[in-house]
Amino acid sequence: MKELNDFLLNLFTGEDEFRPAIFFPNLKDGVVYATDTHVMIAIPEYELSLTYNTNENFPNAKKQFDDFEVANKDSVIARVADIAKELVKARIQVDKASVKCEECDGYGRVAWEYCNRKDKTHYKYEECPECDGEGSIDKTATFARIQLQMIEDEETGNLCGISIGELYFHPFQLYRLFMVALLKGCETIEIFYERGAIGKTVTYFGDIKVLVMRLRH
Repeated sequence: MKELNDFLLNLFTGEDEFRPAIFFPNLKDGVVYATDTHVMIAIPEYELSLTYNTNENFPNAKKQFDDFEVANKDSVIARVADIAKELVKARIQVDKASVKCEECDGYGRVAWEYCNRKDKTHYKYEECPECDGEGSIDKTATFARIQLQMIEDEETGNLCGISIGELYFHPFQLYRLFMVALLKGCETIEIFYERGAIGKTVTYFGDIKVLVMRLRH
């Protein structure tokens, strides 16, 4: 169903307030891309049910895939069920969409002004009543999603990611790839990468491409 592909696009969008172009999927030359700069998905326009706009400030997503595809690559096969077993070890938190409080300009405190009977003005700084001192206000997200945190080692208490062969991923980045594989009904996936190089991996689901940045051990 094409609607599932629209759903997947929204899993990959970003929330960096300094890069508002990545808040939404972007149409470019017949392909719709979505990225948060750590992961990226590319879906042909004909595989989608919704209409998407073009923002010229969106990162050059096509180049990211083109550069990868001319490099010398290795690959590793992963069972989707095995990825699921690792992902359930990760901490989960609800993704909150928030905006900077306009009342306090994000500082969390405001100046109270009082003028006494002698026309003398007094000032006092207190928590902002609009955001309760948080500096931001939660709002209902256009598309709610969960975020996975690093996994806490039971013995050492250290935070760690997930290894697949010689590849090492942040759980939240791997989770997005897992969701594509799950919704596409895959039992296994093949992850392509440049051996010895830090950075991009790409997995193909027919004409849909998923790029995930890996971590260094």
